[in-house]
Amino acid sequence: MVSLLVVLATSASVFFGYLYLGGEDIDMAKLDKLEAQVVLLDKDEQPIEYMDNKYLKNGDAIPADLVNAFVAIEDKRFFRHKGLDYYRIAGAMVSNLKGNHLQGGSTITQQLIKNTMLSGQKTLERKFKEAQLAIKLEKSFDKNEIMRMYLNALYFGSGEYGVVNAARRFFDKSLDELSLEECAMLASIVKSPTKYNPIYHYDNAISRTKVVLQKMQELGYVRTNDYKNMDIIIKNKLNENNIYSNYVENAILQASTLLGIPADELAYQDIKICTYLDKAAQQNMYNIVNVSDFYEDENHLGIGILVDNATRGITAFCSKDDVDLFSFRRQPASTIKPLVSYAPAIDMGIAHPLSPILDEKTSFGDYSPNNYRQNFVGWTNIKDSLINSYNIPAVKLLDLVGIENACKYLKDMDFELDKNDLGYPLALGGMTYGTTMLELVGGYCTLANMGEYQPISFVKSIHGNNMLFDNSKTAPKQVFKPTTTYFVNDMMKDCAQNGTARKLSSFDFELCPKTGTKSATDKNFNTDAYNICYTTRHTMLFWQGGKDNNHPMSKSVTGGGRPTLMAKSMLSNIYDDTKPAKFDTPNGLVEKKIDKYDLQVNHKLTLTSDNTPSKFSIKAYFDKENLPNEIDTTFDNLSIQDFQTRNEGDNIVISFFANPRLEYVLYHRNMLSKEDILQTIKDRQGKVEITIKKNHSAKLFFDKYTLIARYLDDDKNYIVGEPSSFYDL
Repeated sequence: MVSLLVVLATSASVFFGYLYLGGEDIDMAKLDKLEAQVVLLDKDEQPIEYMDNKYLKNGDAIPADLVNAFVAIEDKRFFRHKGLDYYRIAGAMVSNLKGNHLQGGSTITQQLIKNTMLSGQKTLERKFKEAQLAIKLEKSFDKNEIMRMYLNALYFGSGEYGVVNAARRFFDKSLDELSLEECAMLASIVKSPTKYNPIYHYDNAISRTKVVLQKMQELGYVRTNDYKNMDIIIKNKLNENNIYSNYVENAILQASTLLGIPADELAYQDIKICTYLDKAAQQNMYNIVNVSDFYEDENHLGIGILVDNATRGITAFCSKDDVDLFSFRRQPASTIKPLVSYAPAIDMGIAHPLSPILDEKTSFGDYSPNNYRQNFVGWTNIKDSLINSYNIPAVKLLDLVGIENACKYLKDMDFELDKNDLGYPLALGGMTYGTTMLELVGGYCTLANMGEYQPISFVKSIHGNNMLFDNSKTAPKQVFKPTTTYFVNDMMKDCAQNGTARKLSSFDFELCPKTGTKSATDKNFNTDAYNICYTTRHTMLFWQGGKDNNHPMSKSVTGGGRPTLMAKSMLSNIYDDTKPAKFDTPNGLVEKKIDKYDLQVNHKLTLTSDNTPSKFSIKAYFDKENLPNEIDTTFDNLSIQDFQTRNEGDNIVISFFANPRLEYVLYHRNMLSKEDILQTIKDRQGKVEITIKKNHSAKLFFDKYTLIARYLDDDKNYIVGEPSSFYDL
């Protein structure tokens, strides 16, 4: 036992001796670095100058409420320990041994070391080094200096580093202007800059702020609980001269996810994030999204996204207000229709652009959708239904495709669906939580890329000492057949000429737009308006919406209006000098002729025979594996259908079944006269009866009556069928 105690004592002495005296020295240059080390590069690998930051300098006064807020929630013994809080360490160890959620015991001093000097790896070696450096730091600086450097090193989300910049961004205030509640909110954010970001998740931020204030009250920093019903005003003050803020913020969020490193730690990693940013396109996008003329009201939000189809890289992104594109979700309205109804129906061979469909009031179980203004057009086709964004056909197609099948297509394009989304409202964009703009743009980019899906990305690659991420290695996935996207693209092109995006009709190159409008509960207002448009080179999205439920848009703000004008401006800018190429025609298509009469009258797709005259046919491309299974034989067999005669007193009645595409000629002749035409029947459908008065002249000779069917071929020659004759003897 004595020997064991000696060994333990010796080991402890060695451990604590090495902890307090060993290890590397503090890198002062890294410690008080006032900017993040991470470097962001544009598509040409040139630095993105996105920061206009201010930091606390040595000797600057820090409000007591701000210091107390951070001490209360992060490290309540900050002013008493020497770098390590052994009470917290012991408590964390006990909790971890009990099998509870793994906990740490980091002090503010340790967090400063971690954020500025160490990698994001969660290893015992790194943790031990962190403790060593924290002890050394406490010997080198007083508490006020450590607090200053700590507040400078924090990441608060929304692209803001350091407490000075966060106060300016969220509240448009300097530190000495902050209220108690605002100080507490800043302290609340750093636990999770995404979850507690007051711009995106105000309720979460308020809830966490109350926790901070409660801790401050427990420590005697706050004497009342007047904060229980507080309401903090978030200004979200963007740097108006920085056109890259939105882009950079989302690129950092994505890089953080790709590397599995929290954004607050990522910012201080010695890495380079190569993005797809096109500075000229970003300038254009910034100018468009921030032009007040495009908005009905200053409280309405706007978003613009531009994607390079070849790389799936986001070359420009701007938001009128701060937006985390990875979590910002809205109802997609009609923009979901091509992805969930039309493309799947064509891909599965259920529909073709010319397929007839009846647009009429229809119920699907207990779901009874309406068209815009409750207008129904009757028989139409798939193409016209899409370009005019009729609702009933979209739901009918979803019904034919099957909801599970449709959702599989969406999931293959990385749409996140809730279990409650599996219903008919999905065809019209009715979803529990909606979609992200990135999901929508990714879906349309798939249509622009012959049905191949690859996630769209801000980040091209990430380099440290070696390659950490390379987006070019991401393999595409074939979601739709190339022939399917050919048909969808061909339909969508007409949206710009004859459909809901007619404001784009002036462009002399191929583009495929789709609009969408989501109405509010009060039908006099709209909540969301979209234009999503793609060419062979780019896919772009423009969206407008109300800031909250108190600021909806009027009913006049639709996807075909203001968002389409924003798209028009962007198209004019990026295609000022060069035009995008036409969409390719994929293999697997065959040109066939469709019988016009069956299409228009019988509402079905029927192939013509080789004998059908051109005026009775429509040329169309089909997937060779999904051809109509019927062929019309009207012009192959010209025999008279259901030919009958009967006597009715002094008359003879001839009856037959007429086809309106054929002419019918009735001839008369006896042995003393030439053959004469008694009657020509045209444009008749169904049963026809002809009454002939009997010839009562001397019956020395018989009378012959002949009925033939005929038509004019493309060379203007009559093609005549087998005659049907009878005699009056």
